[in-house]
Amino acid sequence: MNRLKILLALDGSGQSMEAARYISRILPPGRIRVVLMMVFTRMPEAYWDVIKENHSPLEEGFLPLVGRVYEREKAAEAFMEEAREIFIKAGLKPDAISVDIRDKKLGIARDILAEAERGNCRAVVVGRTGRSKMKDLVAGSVAHKIVQQIGDVPVWVVDGAPDPEKILVALDSSRAALRVVDYVGELFKDSGSVVTLFHAARKLDFDSEETESNNDLPREKAWIKLVEEKIGAVFVESVDRLAKAGIDQRNISIKIKPQVASRASAIINEARTGRYGTIFAGRRGLSQENNLVMGRVTYKLIQLAREKALCIVD
Repeated sequence: MNRLKILLALDGSGQSMEAARYISRILPPGRIRVVLMMVFTRMPEAYWDVIKENHSPLEEGFLPLVGRVYEREKAAEAFMEEAREIFIKAGLKPDAISVDIRDKKLGIARDILAEAERGNCRAVVVGRTGRSKMKDLVAGSVAHKIVQQIGDVPVWVVDGAPDPEKILVALDSSRAALRVVDYVGELFKDSGSVVTLFHAARKLDFDSEETESNNDLPREKAWIKLVEEKIGAVFVESVDRLAKAGIDQRNISIKIKPQVASRASAIINEARTGRYGTIFAGRRGLSQENNLVMGRVTYKLIQLAREKALCIVD
């Protein structure tokens, strides 16, 4: 059986270790292989600037730097071993886990992106922020760059310690939404996961005087009916695809939230009130513009999804 390759970018912070714990709990251990990757600079970049100018290593007054490098390397190795043990305890076989500690070349984010695209990964997982005491490792800005620049590989941004038990899939009526559904089916088939398909529809943007008029009530009802009919077809096909992928149909539910002021806020509110730890969303939906890297809703979700895992699918 071909295992799905998951690239987990670690940085020595507590948040990135929480991301490892989360992934070890939510993805079926028998269907994945994990690459634990850490990119960092062994020596401060200022050191190399001076070396280039002098054309020779610095003298013995700077020998303590060598000891610091050794300490950093040992700390990185210990951190990666701890992450590796998390996955072994979760049921992954040791040969399904690889550890990759490497020097920065193009840049931390670019090195991770290059590996993700070169390695046929089915997910890149990053912590929302890095709180590492080891400098030059993956930080929050790196997560932002990965989200902005990644191509076809889905990216997971993990904040806090999300509960992996319940999954919320945010859908619109675009064809791109079905790619999100197919990805969920690919990951969680035969897993017993509980999945809710959720659609938030904005209210018609009447001006305040019209909105207060009773004459607009029939128009609002007609609008809600139209929304339900349009997304209803997407729900039917989505449930069918998930069931065919191997997700028990009894574990799939649907929910529509009409007349919302903000779709992103409605999705986050649903995740909080329904205690969903994981949110899946498309990178761009109905409102995609050719010059945008991601849609407005997805961009807002990234800002709002605190204490959640947000998975963005292109």
